[in-house]
Amino acid sequence: MTAQVQTRRAQNGEQQGAKRRNKVTAFALAGLVATAGVAGVVVTSSAYFTDVKEIGVNQVTLRGVDIEAYSSTENTILTSFDLEELAPLDGATASEFGTAPSRSFDVRNISTSPFDYKVEIVDIEVTQKDGSALPAAESATALTEAAAKGVIKVNAVRALAGATPSYSAAGGKSLTDLTTTPEILADSRLTLEDAAVTTDEAVVGVRFWIEQSDISAWDATRQNKLQNLLVNYKIKLTATQI
Repeated sequence: MTAQVQTRRAQNGEQQGAKRRNKVTAFALAGLVATAGVAGVVVTSSAYFTDVKEIGVNQVTLRGVDIEAYSSTENTILTSFDLEELAPLDGATASEFGTAPSRSFDVRNISTSPFDYKVEIVDIEVTQKDGSALPAAESATALTEAAAKGVIKVNAVRALAGATPSYSAAGGKSLTDLTTTPEILADSRLTLEDAAVTTDEAVVGVRFWIEQSDISAWDATRQNKLQNLLVNYKIKLTATQI
């Protein structure tokens, strides 16, 4: 009986060892299969079908803003204009104020984008009519450029397309003020929204004058030197997309 017991133990031990070996072997084979499978994917990937198509040369066009000034009478691009007969007057008297030299022109949106715009008076210079400089030293009878800029005023106004600008002495700014802060007019949304409404165009008017009350306390000799002066300036239009 003892021998039988020992034989059974030996058989049980062998069977358990075989099971352990089988489990280890099975695990090892599974690992090999997994590795082989991964390697197989890499090796056979070059056998996949491929296709390539290109669709033209494609473009994106960005919006732009383009503002232009036109002569209201000739309908041509405005490059410059001259104003004459500038003289002292009483701006509060309509009949006098109406004699001050002025010029209107069309401002147009010739781009694809609506925009706000502003008008500035820049690069202001006051000289003698022959272009020579005014005296630098202030005196009771001398007229300097700074003094002249202080009494020469500008009014810029907007009107609807085809309309006549209506100026206001109260809205004037001196050349001194404009030298520091050039903006004289700001307007919004210039764009062609409907073919029946010409909202792509506006009229801007500019008027110059000298207010008599501003020079009334001056020496008569100094007042007289306001004659035969030349004012050079530029009108700057700036459009900003909205």
